[in-house]
Amino acid sequence: MGGILGIGMGMIERWCLASFTKWPILFSTTAILLAFVFSGSVGVFFGFYPARKASLLNPIDACVMSNAEVRHETLDFRDRSRKKIARAQHTTKA
Repeated sequence: MGGILGIGMGMIERWCLASFTKWPILFSTTAILLAFVFSGSVGVFFGFYPARKASLLNPIDACVMSNAEVRHETLDFRDRSRKKIARAQHTTKA
């Protein structure tokens, strides 16, 4: 969907640029098709790879690991914030 939209927008931009500047602008059908295939393959790969990886996990373990990571990041953030506050209080007292 995005590739088709991008091709359409590129064609409109090419037409606008050609009409305003009076320059002859040529495009290569091969380049358009190659870009479309490349963008599609990147989208499929980066959509399929994480989904495949997730499908191999036990759903319960995946949820537990996900929650543990969120809790760890939250605790790490709170710990860093407390250290910054303590450091700021220590420098203002001295």
